[in-house]
Amino acid sequence: MVHVLNQKCTNTSLFLAAINKKPLFRFNFFVVICVGKVGITLNVEWKEPKTVNDTEAARRSVEFMVGWFAHPIYVNGDYSDIMRKQVDMKSKAQGLTRSRLPVFTDAEKKSIQGEHDRNK
Repeated sequence: MVHVLNQKCTNTSLFLAAINKKPLFRFNFFVVICVGKVGITLNVEWKEPKTVNDTEAARRSVEFMVGWFAHPIYVNGDYSDIMRKQVDMKSKAQGLTRSRLPVFTDAEKKSIQGEHDRNK
């Protein structure tokens, strides 16, 4: 979770804010006032399996950490299939009527994909 202007925002909120407000925010604050650029930095905690049986769990952990933000932005505008499958399955097991992982519309996916700063 990230705090933006004293508001709690989930990664989904950040994606949607980026596609709806980023050009205006970039122009008004960074470009005009700070003469700067907007970008993204991904932090990953690498996981090594303790045993051969833990290999899949270690891989999935790294994929979740990187893919949470990178997959929507750099791949297809949506969360990875493994993340979707795992969160949907756990949500269902908890008796929830819908997944805890939000679903983007096709228009949102199209806008999110490629939304990294290309020094425009």
